[in-house]
Amino acid sequence: MRRRALCVLAVLAAACSFPGVTYSNGSGSDGSAGDDGGQPEASAAEGSTEASTEGGMQGDDGSVDGSGLVDVVDEYVFEAAPDAPVCDQDEDTYQASSTQCSGNDCCDKDSHAHPNETGYFTAPDNCGSFDYDCDGTLEPEYPVNITCGGTGLTGCTGGSGFTGAPQCGESGPYGTCMGSGALKCTVQGITMVVQACR
Repeated sequence: MRRRALCVLAVLAAACSFPGVTYSNGSGSDGSAGDDGGQPEASAAEGSTEASTEGGMQGDDGSVDGSGLVDVVDEYVFEAAPDAPVCDQDEDTYQASSTQCSGNDCCDKDSHAHPNETGYFTAPDNCGSFDYDCDGTLEPEYPVNITCGGTGLTGCTGGSGFTGAPQCGESGPYGTCMGSGALKCTVQGITMVVQACR
């Protein structure tokens, strides 16, 4: 009886280890073991390579970057949608200002850059300009070189703005004219702010 129980235990132990063996040997695409014996890590790595290939990350020669990642460039590269109109590549409803299109969109690579744009931006558009509203001039969001007038008793003039004149996309000291005693107004609450433009 004891011998029979030991035999049953041995059979169960072998059966319990069976899935691990099958999993390891099935890591290769043809059912064979990988170079490292078909460990799960090798299977996972192979899966990520297949995903990279299916994701279109092959080189011109059909090779895949070993990291599974495409090269990242420092600058944004605009790629128009394949079905985008020729004269409206950024699809912002404004026609490009090229001779072919005769429109007034000064940067047809950026949907934020077009006539009548009301927003201000701290980085240049995809054409390298801060003229987001295409009017030919740079309009800063905040006043520069503010000077304070008035007194603490009568009220201060000058409002808020930069104490200097930072260029578009650059930071500078920004504050507000406030009473400094009864007879004087000075720029106070100074913080560093980036000048936005359009």
